[in-house]
Amino acid sequence: MQTGNLTPKYVARIIAPGARERIGVYGRYITVVSISASTVTIAIQDDPEQLLVNGMQIDCEKRLYDSFTLHNTGAVPTIVVLYLSETLVVDLRANNLLTGIAASLVAIDVDTDQLVLIHGHIATMEAALVNIEGSTAAMAIDLAALEVLVTAGNVDLAALEALVIASTIAVSDGGSFEVLTPNATTAANGANQACRECMFWTADTHIHFKLGTTDADGTTTLLLANTVYSVPIHNTDHLRFYNGAALASTGINIIWRN
Repeated sequence: MQTGNLTPKYVARIIAPGARERIGVYGRYITVVSISASTVTIAIQDDPEQLLVNGMQIDCEKRLYDSFTLHNTGAVPTIVVLYLSETLVVDLRANNLLTGIAASLVAIDVDTDQLVLIHGHIATMEAALVNIEGSTAAMAIDLAALEVLVTAGNVDLAALEALVIASTIAVSDGGSFEVLTPNATTAANGANQACRECMFWTADTHIHFKLGTTDADGTTTLLLANTVYSVPIHNTDHLRFYNGAALASTGINIIWRN
């Protein structure tokens, strides 16, 4: 069994039909960055097998694993990319850099004898972090109510705790959806709709995406078709798309909540 602190790392494998591969690594969380076929299962230690799905995160019940086995139960080779860590990570489907890595790996020829492991550290993720700009604003505490609680140095701690909980944990009471159908080689973005979180997906494989206030183009991240992405964001107009095909898009679907 390996010991010491785990440096978060990626594991990538090409698995032949019917094959099993035991991987000797250790950690607590396993996150599926990309999987090119929905026929791969994972058995952690000697636990029963469970099906892997794009974007899922597995919490190994507050214990460290030191190995797991991947099993391709399908009839075609599959590419699997996993992210291993000892701490919970954000939803990787919302990160356009990691989405680009997944899209590139799917395009690798499945006849390659061995996929070279992704190595090194990602130098920066600032582009994604800068554009997730609505999340902290949504957690603002009601300062007027807080002032009432603080009187001459005497703070009602129970009431303060209730206020913080009410200000930072909320259930959405509204939301709706948008559908974009950009023409060929045309940029598009969501409407000027204030929100807290968006989910979006497209059936088209030629749709490019970025977060921000400037248009996407053919050099930005290419989305995986029929894959749902989720991102905390304060306005749907910061979801930027580009149709890189010669035909109009069949639809970019956006669901938002406030």
